[in-house]
Amino acid sequence: MINKILHIFKGSKKNLNDWEVLFTLDKAYKELYRRGEISAARKAGVIYHPDDKNIFLLNLKKELNTVLYTGEGSTKTSFNILDDSHSTKWIVLEDGQFYDLLSSVFTVGNAINSNGGGENIIGLVFEFFFTDKQKSQENIETTKVYLIYRYDLKTFYPFVPTGDAKGERNRIIENRLGYALKNYGIIIEPSLEKWLGLWGIPF
Repeated sequence: MINKILHIFKGSKKNLNDWEVLFTLDKAYKELYRRGEISAARKAGVIYHPDDKNIFLLNLKKELNTVLYTGEGSTKTSFNILDDSHSTKWIVLEDGQFYDLLSSVFTVGNAINSNGGGENIIGLVFEFFFTDKQKSQENIETTKVYLIYRYDLKTFYPFVPTGDAKGERNRIIENRLGYALKNYGIIIEPSLEKWLGLWGIPF
């Protein structure tokens, strides 16, 4: 199963800077938050495939303590490393300041990539709450949604699971959210076929 996921997530590399792409999320979030359409949760994650031949990944907890908490610009972002049922691992980060959370997620992904683990990263996942303004005032709904960043494509796409089983997702909200985010400058993956579901996100 994991080999299939990894194969799908690998694609043509674009000559873009990951931080420049990720930073568009901070700018768009501020405007959408001001409009009351989206709010950030405290958590985000890096999903990766473990590799017993990569020293950095084998000593990941120690390495991340150094990467996140020492030097200029360090944050107070906390993290946990979790296993899932697909033989992949999650680095779940938590921070009440969205910019610090975004920066820490980038720092973790960049550290793994810089230490020979770039091919092991499946994606970055951000958790939000989306308020559907297209509903009537009496029926406004707020839904937990995820925004997934693919390193291979240098693009984002929304994911809204409605259950734990594969295929259970709300495509209508995904499309609305994707449209809204694109309008505010976030680089959204244009091919819906590449909006791959990640069921079992541990936050």
